[in-house]
Amino acid sequence: MLLRESEVGNAAAARQGARAALELSPGRDVKVFVALTLARVGDTHAARELGAELEKDYSTNFMLKHFDLPIINAGIELNEGNPSQALLLSLA
Repeated sequence: MLLRESEVGNAAAARQGARAALELSPGRDVKVFVALTLARVGDTHAARELGAELEKDYSTNFMLKHFDLPIINAGIELNEGNPSQALLLSLA
């Protein structure tokens, strides 16, 4: 639901849902979806912080390193108007 709200332009609902999700379940998977949601709604600072936290806490997790973090970073780049960089990150 978080990503859907961010993709249809409902940034306020996406941010509110992100905060609620982290309060209810601050696990790795929730943090991944929250970081991607925040990146897509323009809260790139918070998305970067959450991504850095994930990278630090789960540095040996293959999926996180090779899929989740590149997609989060691609979302940040898209929001910052860098589609070429976003594409490169998503293909890495």
